[in-house]
Amino acid sequence: MENDVRDYIEKLGSGFIRHLGWRDMWAFIFQRNRKEKKVFAESHQKAPDFDNWAEEVMIRTSLKREQGVAGECGWENNDSNMRRREFCEKIEGYGRVCHCKYSKLREITKKCLKDEMNRQGERGLLRRKRW
Repeated sequence: MENDVRDYIEKLGSGFIRHLGWRDMWAFIFQRNRKEKKVFAESHQKAPDFDNWAEEVMIRTSLKREQGVAGECGWENNDSNMRRREFCEKIEGYGRVCHCKYSKLREITKKCLKDEMNRQGERGLLRRKRW
């Protein structure tokens, strides 16, 4: 891993990034928003030698979802935008769908959301849709 990448991850709060070596195992969970960054969990296992992998790492943590940007958007008050706002306050990671500057997106219908939730589960929702 390049030093500039290690520098960046270290600034995010990693305590192990400088110790990672070939075939080491590492997991890092953090949250960053406009105001702060917070490390929730990190674990590292060193590989015993060059030819063998390290023991697996497992971390478990709980995260409180930050309030989404959608609540602050000046979207027009209509049924589609109400569904969009409700969606964006529950699910993260859908870029343009939940970003304020994209106000003219394809209408989000209840059937569209329900079909996707049934097909992919809540986590995969709308990942394959083109907006």
